[in-house]
Amino acid sequence: MKSSFLLLLPGLCILAGCLQPESSSNLSRVSGNPFGFQPPSTKVARPNLPAANSEIAARVDFVGKKILAANPKAGFAPVFATIGSPSVEIFHIDFTQVCVTEGLVKKCKGEEELAAILAQELGRMAIEKATRQAYANPDRPLAAMTVGNDKTFDGFDPTTWAQIGKQENDRNRLSRPNPQQSARTFLEKAGYPGSSLDGVQPLLREADRNCALERQFKGLPPQ
Repeated sequence: MKSSFLLLLPGLCILAGCLQPESSSNLSRVSGNPFGFQPPSTKVARPNLPAANSEIAARVDFVGKKILAANPKAGFAPVFATIGSPSVEIFHIDFTQVCVTEGLVKKCKGEEELAAILAQELGRMAIEKATRQAYANPDRPLAAMTVGNDKTFDGFDPTTWAQIGKQENDRNRLSRPNPQQSARTFLEKAGYPGSSLDGVQPLLREADRNCALERQFKGLPPQ
């Protein structure tokens, strides 16, 4: 009688919720979260888009890698992805990917214009990188300010500190990178004329007006 009860004991425990059957080993384990639930996933689902023409995608990849190879100090090396969409759009995801639509590539008149389009986006990435670095290092030393009689003021007068802050802001504004300046540098180092950037401004303005795919990729609601 006692041995029969011992054989039935595991089954009774399973029914009572004390144990899990061996077949449930593939179920998710309780996390270390003290509240006993898993936090919602922060992953963004990428939209399922048609693949671009292989020849066009290869051209984008070649030109993009050529620009990056000539600018190793850019500090980022994104993958160049071509989206099989007729829309005119280009955007980047963090510093890992530059996405351009097939429709925009087809409107480029030759390799120089395609290079200018890609360089402009890389220029925007350069600004974003510089901005992040500036916010990550807020305690930069302020430039010494001369107040009357060419003497450096060393006190804590609020008016003087306001003037020092304005001086620092002006200096940062003047030294802030410009996407077109960065783009021209990228182009010229890669052997493309910087003037090719001027010819694609209408295309860039058209691309700036389109952001549907970018919002999909970044999990944002339609504009």
